[in-house]
Amino acid sequence: MNIRYGSLKEISKTEFLEILGVGVIENICNAIVRAVYFISDYNWLVEQFVSLLGHASLEVRGVAITCLGHLAQRNQDANKQQLLDILQPLLLDQQLVGRVEDAIDDVEIFL
Repeated sequence: MNIRYGSLKEISKTEFLEILGVGVIENICNAIVRAVYFISDYNWLVEQFVSLLGHASLEVRGVAITCLGHLAQRNQDANKQQLLDILQPLLLDQQLVGRVEDAIDDVEIFL
């Protein structure tokens, strides 16, 4: 997957949910990243990203984890303890531990 952050286009909640419904992995990953930049509803985003932590695709789970960290950088409503409570149990997943550590670092640095 190759997402270029400079070329992200706006996304709405409706479009985000439509993309999830179609189920194309690359599009879902792109929508997760776009959502961080263009959807300002922090609680809704956390809910969506947490639901994606159970996705069958490792790639989708990884992007959701990364973007939980990005919420700490981009959203002044971000709740540090909430994000840490979501991320810390994921440290047990050996396939994603690096991404989890990076997301936790983002939370610790920006909140």
